[in-house]
Amino acid sequence: MNALICIAAIGVTTFLAFQSRSAEVTLRSQASLLDLTHDTMFVRGMDDVITYWNRGAAELYGWSAEEAVGKVCHLLMRTTFPAPLEQINAELLRTGRWEGELIHTKRDTTRVTVLSRWSLQRDEQGRPATILETNNDITERKQAEERVILLAREVDHRANNLLAVAQAMVQLSKGATAKDLKEAILGRIDALARAHSLIAEAGWRGADLERLVERELKPYASGGGANTVIRGVQVELTGAMAQGMAIALHELATNAAKYGAFSTDAGRVEVKWSRTPEGELLLSWSEHGGPAVELPIDHGFGTALIEQTARRQLQGAVDVHWRPGGLACEFRIPCPQSGAA
Repeated sequence: MNALICIAAIGVTTFLAFQSRSAEVTLRSQASLLDLTHDTMFVRGMDDVITYWNRGAAELYGWSAEEAVGKVCHLLMRTTFPAPLEQINAELLRTGRWEGELIHTKRDTTRVTVLSRWSLQRDEQGRPATILETNNDITERKQAEERVILLAREVDHRANNLLAVAQAMVQLSKGATAKDLKEAILGRIDALARAHSLIAEAGWRGADLERLVERELKPYASGGGANTVIRGVQVELTGAMAQGMAIALHELATNAAKYGAFSTDAGRVEVKWSRTPEGELLLSWSEHGGPAVELPIDHGFGTALIEQTARRQLQGAVDVHWRPGGLACEFRIPCPQSGAA
């Protein structure tokens, strides 16, 4: 009997030891599998203390397993929740799952947006025991979505502004004949279109001033550009500033082609600009070698449009000088160094 009892005890012990080793091997295998995935995974208790931290979590957040285990996860990563934590935990206890977007702070203090999935694990008595959390980095996707939203708003704003400017130009434009009126309106709309194209090419961030000036003067350039001088520092105009500057330059270039420097082979137009220490943009338009200039008797639409554009769209001012040797204009425009649209 004693021998049988001893044999039975040895058998039970061996079986239990085998089962224990099997469970340990299983757990190690599962942990190895979790480390093989690129997803961020960690396990925490109901007190939010981290008990397991996989390789993906270490790579995303910057803390090693040794540094993360034993820490309260929400304090470690300074979690920003989309709703009160009490409300999220109540849903987790009710359904056993929760999914949503979280913002975490990594070890290097940078912020990351993750799509987080929580799975509640219960013990044999059905009591809440641990939470498995998996996180996927969606920071770039969220930034792209925000850029699309901002771009849509910018396009809507730009379109409304463009239509308002075009409407004002049509209402104010004058012409001796219907043909003259049509040409004036089409020319001003073309100037807006060229500015609009520059803004679109730059991803709606703005427009380079030098390229804008070159495009507006290109139809009148001759002799390989010998009749134009364009020079200035690099300046990025906002979308509204680019539209306003395009209109002003178009009016000046059209006037020069009809009555000024562009109307003769010997004429020359110089457009130069610089920045003041206060951040203002100083842009000068000067004509040389054209017909003698006389002070106009009345205030023409072109001059009025230039002054109105400088004041309303460019938030600045312009001085127009009817010099005998050629028309000269000096713009003074607030222009922050960033020049972002």
